[in-house]
Amino acid sequence: MKMPLLDHRPILLFDLETTGFSPQKDAIIEVGILLLDATLSPNKKHSFFVKTNRHIPPKITELTGITQRMSDSGEPAKAAFELFRMYNTDQALWGAYNIQFDIGFVQALFDRFEPGLKVHANLIDVMAIYKDRFKAPHALKHAIDTLGVLLPNTHRAIDDVLATAEVLKRLHAKQSVDPFVNAIGYHPKYGLKGPTYSHITYLPNDDQIGRFESHIQHLEGGAHAKE
Repeated sequence: MKMPLLDHRPILLFDLETTGFSPQKDAIIEVGILLLDATLSPNKKHSFFVKTNRHIPPKITELTGITQRMSDSGEPAKAAFELFRMYNTDQALWGAYNIQFDIGFVQALFDRFEPGLKVHANLIDVMAIYKDRFKAPHALKHAIDTLGVLLPNTHRAIDDVLATAEVLKRLHAKQSVDPFVNAIGYHPKYGLKGPTYSHITYLPNDDQIGRFESHIQHLEGGAHAKE
């Protein structure tokens, strides 16, 4: 049986800025990690640029404000790997807004520096929760506006993870998000992309409000009946 959200230690939200969309071809250029306390308030943060030998496209600099010089002044990619590895336990909960994108880059770090290492942490996708409760559009900036979060969506890692934390806190305050732990949604039109893990349930998540949570509860109800 899955652990409730607040029973995990640590509760970690993260966001990555990258040179593109492919974990195999592109690179992380900024890491933002936020550890939350039992009230889902920020407790500790890690924020740094990451060096890369890949050129940062002008469109990425335009979107994020991150320049080649900023990346060149950052930490080596191994520092990001070691940080994620330190928190990679089966008692931890990792969350992000559209986590399948970010987790692909984390897994690529693991593959690079410790082949065979997989993500063992429990996962929660804050976007999937918002998408299941509110009408489109579902980008982070729209979740911020809808929920009245007074933090910007700047496309900078630590800013966006701080905003994601407040979105998660408000979603959980309205109605428990426990069912969404270890349940990752994907749009049925585009299919599932990114790495998959045996402790995660992957289900289609369309734009019909409430359907994703209903699918999760139906699936878990059936599993519990067989125990």
